[in-house]
Amino acid sequence: MNLVINKKEITTDSHGRYSLNDLHEAAGGLNSQKPSLFYRSDSFNSVVEVLNAQNRAFSPIVKKQGRYNGGTWVCKELVYKYAMWISAEYEVNVIQTFDSIINKINAPTVMEALNDLTLKIESDSAIASKCGAALAHYKKVKKEIDRITVGYPNKVQFYVDKLAEGIGRIAAAFYPKDVIVRFSDFKSNEYADLIGGRRFEPKEANPMLGWRGASRYYGPEFSEAYDLECQAVKKVREEFGLDNVIMMVPFCRTIEEGKKVLKIIDKHKLRQSKKKIKPLQVYVMCEIPANVILADKFSKIFDGFSIGSNDLTQLTLGLDRDSSLVAHLFDERNEAVKRSISQIIKVAHQYHRKVGICGQAPSDFPEFVQFLLEEGIDSISLNPDTVIKTTLQVSRIEKRLKKKKK
Repeated sequence: MNLVINKKEITTDSHGRYSLNDLHEAAGGLNSQKPSLFYRSDSFNSVVEVLNAQNRAFSPIVKKQGRYNGGTWVCKELVYKYAMWISAEYEVNVIQTFDSIINKINAPTVMEALNDLTLKIESDSAIASKCGAALAHYKKVKKEIDRITVGYPNKVQFYVDKLAEGIGRIAAAFYPKDVIVRFSDFKSNEYADLIGGRRFEPKEANPMLGWRGASRYYGPEFSEAYDLECQAVKKVREEFGLDNVIMMVPFCRTIEEGKKVLKIIDKHKLRQSKKKIKPLQVYVMCEIPANVILADKFSKIFDGFSIGSNDLTQLTLGLDRDSSLVAHLFDERNEAVKRSISQIIKVAHQYHRKVGICGQAPSDFPEFVQFLLEEGIDSISLNPDTVIKTTLQVSRIEKRLKKKKK
């Protein structure tokens, strides 16, 4: 049979199979690490099943509880997801073998569906011999998560609570002074190193320039995780009463991207005035040349900037700071980088926006601190071991600058 997805007709080949490339393109270009895999047409009884099989991970679980063929199709989605990564990891196409299993699954919850699937796979010696390592990994991950989250039947609440407690601890230590907290900015290789991460993260040739920062927050693969970050911030502000937190959006490439992220923040009503709680301010990291070039436009949607001198240096000079071959060229004191910093401070102040810096340079180079103060930087982040020494230096320089103005 042919399928119509997003007004595009998908046809089968001579073997009755749909090309995964065609399915993904029709479904919106969702990622697949193994485009050579195929789905047989008899594996799917509706367009809904096709779309739910497209590497969507956990995104629909909470919002959608629809039932299909006597079973929960959200469960079927994860079953297919499970089958896909087994196939990709061990180069064995188990999708077709799972046809009969999937049609019989009638579990009311996702975990029951996966446990049921595990038992069925183990009962098939041919599959078990090829997928034993994958099954062992799944059990190990589940056991580790259960151990870490003991006392929390709701794992989502565990994430929100622990994140809120961490942010709250920092905010409380400096209250009522402002504390700037960056939203998550792990790269795909760093997420992959977390528990279970390798089964969901793409393999990128250059994660430093890939799927990170703001681009994750509004995409269907990560947006629900970002919602949890916003819930944690909401808890810090409204339950803990710590409204001195300023949130910062990292690696925001375009104005449109910034607007998308702010729209999500506004969905959680974090920037609204509430009784005894001031509206949340949202800063943006200035770590991409585009942030400097379009500083005036970024100033119109964000409340301030924080210069990430490490990434700004890397992208201004066009080098990979993790490469030993070009590491000797990495220097935040390069004239091109310093001109960029001067420019962002100047433009931001024209729009009455504060500018701070959170890179490594101020902790390493005393002369760089003097440069920043002379340019009018509003705040400087430091490594703990340099706070006292640099604070004394800042005090001396500021006194000297005040005398010059007189």
